[in-house]
Amino acid sequence: MTEDRSRRPKGSGSIYTRKDGRVVGEYEANGKKRYVYGKTKKDVAAKLAKAIADRDAGLVYDSGKLTVGAYLDKWLDTIRDTLRKRTVQRQWSMQGTTT
Repeated sequence: MTEDRSRRPKGSGSIYTRKDGRVVGEYEANGKKRYVYGKTKKDVAAKLAKAIADRDAGLVYDSGKLTVGAYLDKWLDTIRDTLRKRTVQRQWSMQGTTT
């Protein structure tokens, strides 16, 4: 006899309280577990929701062995649509690459 409980969707994270009293929110990004901390479950729920929204929007990245040049390339590709054409050209020229 199992109860018919609704489950949270996969990837929505979890919130729990540690033995020392800190509240932890846990979610997965890029195949790694990430954590947010707070004093209350309400605070952590808000931070967790923002972190998951950022992850889903592609704002979270795993730096690993990412070089500064590779980071700048990724950053410029991300914001390219928000800049004027000349600004993008100048940014690329400062990096020593072409568009």
